[in-house]
This record gives sequence, structure tokens and C-alpha cells, in this order.
Amino acid sequence: MSIEVIYTDNNTCEVWKTGDMPARKMLKKRASDKGFTLIELLVVIAIIALLLSVLLPALSTVKQRAKVAVCKAHFHQWGLSARLYAGDNDGWYPSHNINATTGENTWDIGYKFVLEMHDNYDIPYKMFFCPAQEQSKYPGDDISAFRRLMWYSLADQNDPYSTELSPSAALATLRFSWWIPRKTSNNHWIPVEFGDDSTIEPRNGAPRRDIDDGHGTKPIMTDFCMSDILGTTPKLDDIDYGGHWLRGKFDSVNLLYGDGHVDIHRENHIQPRFTSRQSHHWW
Repeated sequence: MSIEVIYTDNNTCEVWKTGDMPARKMLKKRASDKGFTLIELLVVIAIIALLLSVLLPALSTVKQRAKVAVCKAHFHQWGLSARLYAGDNDGWYPSHNINATTGENTWDIGYKFVLEMHDNYDIPYKMFFCPAQEQSKYPGDDISAFRRLMWYSLADQNDPYSTELSPSAALATLRFSWWIPRKTSNNHWIPVEFGDDSTIEPRNGAPRRDIDDGHGTKPIMTDFCMSDILGTTPKLDDIDYGGHWLRGKFDSVNLLYGDGHVDIHRENHIQPRFTSRQSHHWW
């Protein structure tokens, strides 16, 4: 025998045998057993949608911040490798002249720089790229990464699998700004401080040796930031390439110093440092 307990409208309860329950009570019980109504479901869906609209931007921010943290970790590895290189080379930080008249941007450097830092100082090709920049993400495999870095020095630029260098290999293109001065074959120094003469060896730029003044106060490497607005005084709002962006707005860059420490600068601490002869402004 089974029994049913029914709560009445006046907060009392009635106990009935299942077979003896009046039809009125059975109908009331069935009504109380119903699931959600359509309105209740719509309310639940609306609440979920509202929560997602609040949480998704926050999750996107957290994801981007995590990528910037990975970029910062890469910079720490670069700092260690740069100091190891200096220890092996009488205190000189790594920098290689460019055997070409082209290549006058902060990301241009002699092609041997890539080979030396990868082969001898434990910098994997993945660390030549920034996970927090859509324009310079690691392409997914080392052959593609090598070809992007060394494209101007490849013997066959059209073969997507060839990594052979041409006899006149000269230039690598990094995915960050390397601020240690080097020269092109027509004796132009890159980079120089904003507004200085590129034919004169820079005196106030990044340190070239670990004993130079400023090796702990002037960065030797940064995430690149570039603006292409020609013929104007560079403004922060003009930055259209590089750096870390958050919700469609320029947000920050990482900076590596000669003593190995890494900082992050937000947009209000970023200043123009160099204008190439191609009139790109670099920050």
C-alpha cells in the first residue's frame, strides 16, 4: 500500500491512500508536479545571457594578461642569454651589423644574430615571437619561424620549405625591437635616439657593453611599437602596429634591460625613441 501526502492551502496536510484520493486532490497534486513554465525558462535564459555578457570580457582580459606574462618570461630568458653572450665576448651585448643598405628599423639585424642566439645561447625560435601580439605570433613550427625571421637572406624565398641561405645573406627581421646599436653597410647606425643623426655613433642610446652607463636604466629589447603616420610629430594614438592590445586599445609593452631585469610599461609611459629613414616612428 502506498500513501500520498497533500499540503492544503491553509498549510495543513492530508494523508490519503493512493487509491482513495479524490479526483480534485489528484489534479492538484499533478499540477504541483509540473516542470518550468515557458516564462520561467525565458527568465533563466536571460539571466545566463546576462552573466555571460559580464564574464566573457573578463575572461578575454585574463587570457590576454596570461599571454603578456608568457612574453615577459621570454624576455627574462633573453636577458639571461644576453648576459651569457656578454660574458663570452668581453662584455659586449649581442648585436650584428647588417651587410646591406636596407634594414634600418629596430627589428632589423645581421642574420648571424638569429643563428648565434638560437644555436649557442638557448633561444628557441618560438622566443623570437610574441604570444601576445597577433602580428608576430609564432607560426607553429620552427621551419616557418626560421623563414619568417630570415626571409630576406634565403636563397629561395618562394620555396615554403627551403631554409638555405643565399651567399649574400645579410639581414634578419626580428619580431621585437633590439635597441643595441649596429650599422648598415652604408655606415648608418640603427637605432639612434629620436631626432639624432644616424651617421654618428649613438652616445645616449642603449648600452653596448655590460659596463656602459645605463645598462640598468635603458632597455636593450622591447616589444616593437610602430606608427606609420608620415611627416608628423609622433603621438601615442598613432601607434598602429605592435605592442600589447586589450579590448581593441593599445595597452602595454615589455622591456628588457642589460642587467637582466624586465619591466612592463603601460601606454602613459611609452615615448617615441627612433624614426627610421623610411619615416616609421618606433616607440
